[in-house]
Amino acid sequence: RGDGQLVLVAEDDEKVRSLAVKAITALGYRVCEAEDGVTALETFDKTAGIDIMLTDVMLPGGMSGRDLADEAAVRRPDVGIVFTSGYSVDAVIRDGKLNEGVELLSKPYRREALARALRRAIDGVPTTVGSGPVGS
Repeated sequence: RGDGQLVLVAEDDEKVRSLAVKAITALGYRVCEAEDGVTALETFDKTAGIDIMLTDVMLPGGMSGRDLADEAAVRRPDVGIVFTSGYSVDAVIRDGKLNEGVELLSKPYRREALARALRRAIDGVPTTVGSGPVGS
């Protein structure tokens, strides 16, 4: 469970984003949201106290989730990053969209897997990429 930490959710699919926001809120976190990478970076820059960014790997608007995470890390290296994707973990890494060792939740993910991924991001625990939802 969270303790009121602020999570920025960057997800272009409105239904997926809505479900993620509800689950994250139910876990005890506060949430702000964006529908694309550019908007997410603007929100990140304007919103103090973001602790974690949960971002889809593939975002519209010219800025991918990886680009967004890279920019966020330059601005605030202490922010935890959790990636999500509907593509297989192997495909995401093979296509160079992400490096090994990042936190990646494969969609659809379970609330328990989301909770563990957010907690690891807060704690700064190094993770490895698995072939399914984290912790499954």
